[in-house]
Amino acid sequence: MTSTVQLLQEQFRHLRMAETADELPVLLRNAEKFSWTYQEFLQELLMHEMKKREDKND
Repeated sequence: MTSTVQLLQEQFRHLRMAETADELPVLLRNAEKFSWTYQEFLQELLMHEMKKREDKND
């Protein structure tokens, strides 16, 4: 894992987005694999975090 990804993960954790921090490498690989636009990547990232939070609240 690159230092940039690690830095991003730390920043997500600081923002209390731990689920996204953990999943970030997978999300980045999928973005490259499926040629997501920036908007698609951001949407997937936020949907992941929202789903995990909903799951915790159930």
